[in-house]
Formats: sequence, structure tokens, C-alpha cells
Amino acid sequence: MLSETKLKVLKEISSGFSRDEAIWASGYLAGLAGTSAAVADLPPQQTTHTTAVKKITLVYGTETGNSKKLATELAGVAKKKGIQVKLGDLSQYKPKDLAKEEYFFVVISTQGEGEPPILAKKFYEYIHENELNLSNIKFGVLALGDSTYPQFCKTGEDVDTRFEVLGAERIIPLKRCDIDYKLPETAKDVIMIGPGTGIAPFRSFLWERDATGAEGRNWLFFGDRSFVSDFLYQSEFQDFLKTGALTNLDLAFSRDTAEKVYVQHRLQQKSSEVFQWLEGGASVYVCGAKEPMSKDVEETLLGIIQHEGKRNEEEAKNYLEELELSGRYAKDVY
Repeated sequence: MLSETKLKVLKEISSGFSRDEAIWASGYLAGLAGTSAAVADLPPQQTTHTTAVKKITLVYGTETGNSKKLATELAGVAKKKGIQVKLGDLSQYKPKDLAKEEYFFVVISTQGEGEPPILAKKFYEYIHENELNLSNIKFGVLALGDSTYPQFCKTGEDVDTRFEVLGAERIIPLKRCDIDYKLPETAKDVIMIGPGTGIAPFRSFLWERDATGAEGRNWLFFGDRSFVSDFLYQSEFQDFLKTGALTNLDLAFSRDTAEKVYVQHRLQQKSSEVFQWLEGGASVYVCGAKEPMSKDVEETLLGIIQHEGKRNEEEAKNYLEELELSGRYAKDVY
């Protein structure tokens, strides 16, 4: 039994879990507790070489921040149980350190058509291109993905299968989680950045916000080559403007001006207002091409936070990271 204090802490931490997160966390903790439970069932003379789990490594591979957020929450739960956690980003993890691991847990997302997050690609390729001996490792994998894609959890499935092939012992079954980039509360403001085909989900977002009578403001940045031939869903967005469902609409058609203009340039032009929205609790969603669009947009957002928020480079990165961890900055890029 947990003490009243520990039970209160556990309830506070797990209150924000989705159903899938709660199920996996339950298995995760059960796996950690397994060794301790085994000790309790053994006669005294057989317990000398078996001890409870004291230290684990928990790594995440993320593109939009969901894996990091969930891994951080799980690490908090484990720490409250007295387990030492080494939490790390797979982009910074040294694959050769696998030889030193004992309890190794992975939270990793899948991008597009079954691809690993770009920052976790080095780790993913290393374990698949090398015949490693991982018999020293007890592991578990939480695979995240978007079920609108056929292979939405493929990266996590691949890592889980590969670890087993390389001799690691699976102590928690693979868990697949569908991560939906649902909109925040209806009273919250939303900034949507979706050039080209990246506009598609925001059309649904606006229909949903309009149908539910959401009080929050909606600001859309859209861009493409030409106003005449490439303004997707033009009549719908103009109607949303008329009804007030869409508060602001900023457009960038790169071939219609002497100097090419993209969505990041429109963001920069409205930097003061964009930052006011962020400070007021707005969420930012980016959808479309990974390169160069999403990177250019992120660099522009960082610049806005620096300039308008009077922060240095490191502080601006921390600001954006906090938005990501709190679910207020999400990307679906490909």
C-alpha cells in the first residue's frame, strides 16, 4: 500500500494522462516492480542475488514534442517511487552506451510514412546496421504515432523488434498510442501555419471551432505559389472571415511578387501581435513541408520571442520548448 502522501502525489501526476498513457504507465511501473515482487515470493536463502530496480534509463525520440512530454511525465512517476531515472534525448544518446545499460525504456514517435524522427535517426540506424549483443538489457517500448497514416507506429515497432532480435529481454509489452493534435480548450486562441497542402487539417480545425462556438480567436497563415491557381479552399476561408470564425488571415504567394514571400515573412511582419497572442496563451500549430518551411518558421518564432520578449537566444529556446512541453506548440511535418 502507498502512504496517503505518496498516493496523493501519484494521483496528481497521473490526472492528466490519457487512457492509453495510463495503460502504458501501469505496465511500465508493473515492470519496474516485478523484481521486487519476485523477491517477496522467494524463500530467504534465495534472495541474496535479486534486488529491486533502483536505476533506469528512459530515452525519447521526438519530432513534435509528444514523446518528450510523455517521457518526462513517466520519469516523474518513477522518481516518486524512489527509482533513479536517467532521462535523455535519443539525438544526444551515445549508442555505444547500450552495452552499459540494464533497464532501458524507449518512448518514440513515427513520422509520415513510417519514418523515425529526424533527431532519432542516428540511433535507429545504429541498432539496425550493427549486430549488437543486448543480452544485458531489459526493455520496454512506447510507440507514438498518428493513426491517419497506415504505419503510424512503425518506428516504435521496429525498435521493439530489433531489441528482441539483438538479445534484449522485453519486460513490458510494446504499447501503441495514437497521438491526435486536437485543438485546445474552446476559449484558447490558436495560430495555424499551413502553407501548401499543410492547410488541410486547419480547414477541419476551423469547422470544428465554428461548430462548437469556440470563444478563442483563430489566426491562419497560408501560402503557396500563386493566388489565382493555388489558394486552396479560398471561398471557405473567406466565409470564415465574414462570420468571425477566422479572426486573422495572412497570405503569402511566392510567385506573385517581385521578391519571394513565404509564411515566415508574414509571421515576422506581425511579430508584435504574434508575441502578444503567445503571451496570452495561444497555441501554435505548424503543418506542411519539413524542409525548409518548418525550420524557417521555427527560426522566425525564436526571433520573435527574442526581439519582442527581450530574451537572449537560450531564453528564447527555453520559451519555445516550454510551449512544446505544455502542448501549445505542435508540428505535423513531412
